[in-house]
Amino acid sequence: MYTIALIILSILLPVLLARKSLAVWQRIMLRLQLQLQRDVQSELLHDLLMRMQVTTDVQLQSHHKVVSYILPRIPRFISEGAISEQEADDFLRYTATLQVMAHEPLLAITQRFVKEHTEVRKNYRRPEDYDAQQEHALFRTYYRDVHMLWKEQTHAIL
Repeated sequence: MYTIALIILSILLPVLLARKSLAVWQRIMLRLQLQLQRDVQSELLHDLLMRMQVTTDVQLQSHHKVVSYILPRIPRFISEGAISEQEADDFLRYTATLQVMAHEPLLAITQRFVKEHTEVRKNYRRPEDYDAQQEHALFRTYYRDVHMLWKEQTHAIL
């Protein structure tokens, strides 16, 4: 009887310890992966800001919304494949131009995106809840709206 219990414990105990260790290592790896992803996004944001040229006479509120809410998310959208770096450069050019030419419509579009995006993000409780497809679709819609506004404004000038 003791021999059977000893054999069962000698097999079961290492298996249970290995399983617990694996779960701990998986959590550690997830945290490291998220930290690395944040570092990459931070570096991409830094690169984008270095390339961005915004004029100084812009409507302050529109400028603040774009700079404080939209720009920090662009590196994540690039790293997740929602947009390419070329599209990000174009987006920065569009917003910089619109901040001078049509800051009020840009502010309205941006506020609508911020409101919709905030509603989506309210549903996230854990990192696993992140719905990349929905966020990407929202940003693509915002990008398209900004692009259309930019086209309208440039054609109105010509």
